[in-house]
Amino acid sequence: MADPSNILLLIETSKAFGRKLLQGVSRYMSEGYCDWAVYVEERGKREPLPSWVHRFDGDGVISHSSSPAVVQSLRQLDVPMIETDMCGMGQDVPIVYSDEDALVDAAIEHFLPRGIQSFAWCQIVDRAWCRFRRNALKRRLRERGLGLAASYAPRRKRAIQWLDQRRELGDWLGTLEYPTGILCANDLCGTRLLEAARLARIAVPDQVAVVGVDNDPVLCGMAWPTLSSVEQNAERIGYLAAERLQAMLEGGPWASEPIWVRPTGVETRRSSDVIAIGEPDMVNAIQFIRDQARCGINVNDVVRHVSVSRSYLEKLFREHVGRSPKAEIQRLRLDHAKQLLQGNQSIASVALACGFKSSQYFANVFQREFEMTPGQWRKQHGGST
Repeated sequence: MADPSNILLLIETSKAFGRKLLQGVSRYMSEGYCDWAVYVEERGKREPLPSWVHRFDGDGVISHSSSPAVVQSLRQLDVPMIETDMCGMGQDVPIVYSDEDALVDAAIEHFLPRGIQSFAWCQIVDRAWCRFRRNALKRRLRERGLGLAASYAPRRKRAIQWLDQRRELGDWLGTLEYPTGILCANDLCGTRLLEAARLARIAVPDQVAVVGVDNDPVLCGMAWPTLSSVEQNAERIGYLAAERLQAMLEGGPWASEPIWVRPTGVETRRSSDVIAIGEPDMVNAIQFIRDQARCGINVNDVVRHVSVSRSYLEKLFREHVGRSPKAEIQRLRLDHAKQLLQGNQSIASVALACGFKSSQYFANVFQREFEMTPGQWRKQHGGST
């Protein structure tokens, strides 16, 4: 019997993203596709390499680092390697990472139906992935005919004390045009921004609606108000990194094209749960759709509830959210379906819970929207089959 492959996992354990990466690797191993003996180095993302790494005599590495120098040092081990951070770009290393365009799209699509037309960006550290994410936000807004109205980044290169940064953030928030939707680089940034808003007496979500990234339940839950966040699907990233590494161990090519993993969506909490639209009929319609979308309603139900003509309702939706009432109902149903597909409910149960009249109709709509079946989506995003 062959010995197991010795795999080094240099993945941060201090944050939710890293822990979810490890969950994905663990799930791949548990499904029996590989025989690995793994060593997990308990560490923070920016810590230097352990002194013993240059003597590592194993078979492969999965890394999550913010330092190109660390990536280069690991490359010198001359073993198959996967990087799960943007710092691997241009380093001749296979990369599995978040699809940043899809990530910022999720945030934009979260804000728009709430009447948000002004957008801002906030980061509290200067990292390559922050710049990459901010640029993606600017680009995707521009493609919609929108713009990034404001950005916050630390003014100083040196470390800034929290009390000073909190004052800076409060001053910056006071310069914004309200209402504004703010995408924060990650959840830690989001929690700090919310604290600054609270002390500056800026109303969240009415004046600024805030969304973070990572969906860390601890950070999002301790924020006031609780923080909405984009789920990056880090577990799927970890799973695919393990899958690609095993293919390389079996003699497969050193793949050069990155794998970009789409997020699962935005987990809505109080920091963005607002309807910032001045038209009362539109607010009434949006709230009704939010409450009833999973109950099998159609556009005629919305028309009856709001007591306006269908043509007027269609006009309102086109003006304020850029899509029809039917498309908005469908969007909310499909968003809920994607959440349920990560669990163990049957496809038929998911269809029923989301207001679709049959599982076949649900499958047809889902495939038309995402170019894959619900079962395929579930497999890609770590749901139970």
